Amino acid sequence: MRNANQITAHYIENTDYTASNSTAAKVTLNVRTATITVTTNTKKIKQGQNLTITAKIYDTTGAKKTNKLVSSGDDFVYFKINGVTLKDAKGEMLKVKVVNGVATINYTIPLGLSCVTDTQTMTPKNHTILAVYYNKNYADDIKNTTTFQVERSNITINLANATINNKTHSLSMKITIKDYLGNVVSGPNKLVIKVNGVTLKNGTQVQYFYTTDGILNLKNIPVPASKNYTTIEVITQDRVAYNSQRNTTTKIRITN
Repeated sequence: MRNANQITAHYIENTDYTASNSTAAKVTLNVRTATITVTTNTKKIKQGQNLTITAKIYDTTGAKKTNKLVSSGDDFVYFKINGVTLKDAKGEMLKVKVVNGVATINYTIPLGLSCVTDTQTMTPKNHTILAVYYNKNYADDIKNTTTFQVERSNITINLANATINNKTHSLSMKITIKDYLGNVVSGPNKLVIKVNGVTLKNGTQVQYFYTTDGILNLKNIPVPASKNYTTIEVITQDRVAYNSQRNTTTKIRITN
C-alpha cells in the first residue's frame, strides 16, 4: 500500500439500511527506511580470481537501526560492476536473496580487465560496485557503492616454428602470449621484433606487429640479410591489463 493516497468507507446494505459510501479522505503513508553497505573480501585482486561481495541492509525506520527487515516476499539485492548489471545464467538480472539482512555473491574477475587508467600515468583504476536493495515495503533508491582494484597480469611469450628463408630473407613464426593462468591474453598486443638484435623496420620507421587475442602467425616477413641468423627477440609493451614482456629464441630453422 506504499502508493495509497486516499481511503473510503463502504457500508453494505441490509434489511434495515441502504448501502452508503463515504467521501474519500486523504492518506499519507510513511514508508519504511533502510540503509545498505557494500564491502569486498579484498581491495586488490588478480584477473580470474573470485571476489566476494557482501551487502548488509539495516532497517532505520523511526531512527532505530536493526537488521530485522520487513520482507515483502520478493525483496532482493542486485549489483552493478562499472555500471553493468550482473546477470544470472539465463541472462536476466541477478537477484540475490537477503538472509538476516545480508546478501552475498562471488564475482569472477574477467580476464583482460583494465587495471590502470592508461599506460602513460600508470594510475591504478578503481572498479565500482553498486549494490541496490529492492523491497516494496521500503523507500526507493536504497543503494551504496564501493571500489576494488585489479592487479596487472604477468604474461609469457612463446615463440614457435621460427623459420628464416635464406634466399628471400623472410621470417615465419608463431607467437603466442598467455597470462599468468596460462590463458591466451584478451585483445591486441603491440609487438616489436628484433633479428640478431636489429629491430625490424618498415623503411625508416619501426615496424609494429599485433596479436589477435594473444596469437600471431607471421608469414614471410622481410628481415635484414645476414650470413648467420642467431637470435629472434619479441617485445611487447605494457597494456592496461598486462605487464610488458620479452622473449628470445635461438631455435631458428634456416631454409634455402
